[in-house]
Amino acid sequence: MKKRPSKFVTLLLCTVVLCCILSACGSGGADNDTSFTYVLSTGEQTHFYAEYEDNPAVQYWLSKEWDADEDGKGKKVSIDFITLPAGAESDNINTMLGTGEYPMILDVTYSSEKPVQLYEEGIALDITEYVEQYMPNYRAWMEAHPELGSRLTNMVNGERRYLGLYAVNDAPEQAWGGYCYRRDWIVKYGTNPETGAAFSGHWDGDNWIDDVVFPSGNTDPIYISDWEWMLDIFAKAIENLGITDGYALSIYYPGYLGTGDFMSGFGAPSSYYIDENGVCQGGFETENFRAYLECMNTWYANGWIDPQFDERASDMFYMVNTAATFAGKVGAWYGQLGTLGNAMDNSGGDTSNLTNGIVVAGAPQPINDIYGTDECKYQEPFAYYANSLISNCVVFTNKCEGMDLPTLFTAIDYLYEEDGGAMLKAYGLSAEQVEEFDCQWYRDRNLAEGTYTVGTDENGNTTYTVNPVLVNDQEGLESAAKLNRTIGLSQQKGRQYGYPESKQHWINMWMYYDNTGSIGNEITSQFTTEQQEVVEATNNYVNTYMNRTIPRFVNGDLDPTNDKDWGDYCATIVKYKPYEYCDFVNEILGN
Repeated sequence: MKKRPSKFVTLLLCTVVLCCILSACGSGGADNDTSFTYVLSTGEQTHFYAEYEDNPAVQYWLSKEWDADEDGKGKKVSIDFITLPAGAESDNINTMLGTGEYPMILDVTYSSEKPVQLYEEGIALDITEYVEQYMPNYRAWMEAHPELGSRLTNMVNGERRYLGLYAVNDAPEQAWGGYCYRRDWIVKYGTNPETGAAFSGHWDGDNWIDDVVFPSGNTDPIYISDWEWMLDIFAKAIENLGITDGYALSIYYPGYLGTGDFMSGFGAPSSYYIDENGVCQGGFETENFRAYLECMNTWYANGWIDPQFDERASDMFYMVNTAATFAGKVGAWYGQLGTLGNAMDNSGGDTSNLTNGIVVAGAPQPINDIYGTDECKYQEPFAYYANSLISNCVVFTNKCEGMDLPTLFTAIDYLYEEDGGAMLKAYGLSAEQVEEFDCQWYRDRNLAEGTYTVGTDENGNTTYTVNPVLVNDQEGLESAAKLNRTIGLSQQKGRQYGYPESKQHWINMWMYYDNTGSIGNEITSQFTTEQQEVVEATNNYVNTYMNRTIPRFVNGDLDPTNDKDWGDYCATIVKYKPYEYCDFVNEILGN
């Protein structure tokens, strides 16, 4: 067994690294006004390269010249990238800010202080004039997404200003996880809900083909009624197989996911969300959340839900009781992309192994058609855990004063150019760029043909198919080969991984509905210091109370249909004043 380093050794290592960081931050740009320091929130695995500036996509970008003044005298930008030690990012950034030895460009993902607070302290610059004059590609993205524009600017003295730049996508990234279920159990133990005929299914090469039909008439579980039919089949399968420590459905230990998964199809999540009118709301005491709990309460009473769900507090929501799941004892759960298809079959052909013949499919967020009032039914899901179009943010600190910022912002704007830097960020180098740049790093890793090939789908749309070398790699090569850790536009439209048709279909099911209701960091990072203090205190009280109380509504200790039980819960939630958060968000959104 490998021993873990002691806390003293860990602290010593972090201190040594931090000293190196502070030294680097204080040394840049003295003799060259286009040399900058940039602290990343996350780096790549060191066996790919020791320093991020050795990333081939970074080198290709920084090899270009930029003529911000349009005088025909192009300049190159030099950037010293600094990666923080994993697990100590927040400590190191906060120490840097506290000592005043911070970089010129700072990713604030792990900072306790966000753009507004850093600007108020005189650390972050107001970069509005540079964005407006030198970043047409960045502004074009904002104009194409007017509903998100207020999320990328900050209110300063009653006026919207740019205090940071954000990494953005042109379309949602492919889902890495979602609700999974055993399609093979439906084939083996279920029957056609209309005809009563047995189902059939088989593998045709890499594709799974079956004739499964759900009660709704769909080939995928769209409605809660579809799920109830499916969970009942799983319960029968578990009984038939003599499984004593399995169950039909695995859920997260609080009994809900605050991101809205499984709930927004009841009309509203349990927590905060943005409604169809662009207004922030709270779903804590809504009839929608109550209908969801009635559903979970019924399913628990039916014996479909893990009877020990509330005891698994140490498990992440996508890794709940993996021992039982990977042993083939669970019918449905929240899982990851790598488990789809027959990836979980570890039987080696042993028919007594519960994973023998397993087929894991992906399901969309369900639509409630059974529980609660009419307003809780037939609502299209709109909030769930998924990648946003907006991700990490960087600020430009007062260490940049006196530097050639026009050239820097011109260079950065290239990373927001479609078919330009956006391809470097989303994919990496093309075959032509590998040749042009004479990139031996790519050739050494069988990427001489580039990270993607361009094609056209049946509708005439351009597609970008990721190199199979990257698809099949499990060591992080895809991330390391592209400009993944900086800001910029990541071009996602037309992205293909060459997956078998059935697997791609199940991934698409996870992304079946647009995630329009989630509130991202680009909004919450705009809270003032005072607002942030209120939010942290309120969320602490609310989450603690809900995590203690909601499981009791699921397991039957409390009854969501009982007005007294529900009323007592709502009265307590209101005491914690959770809706102040909505006021803060709506102020930011201009509501």
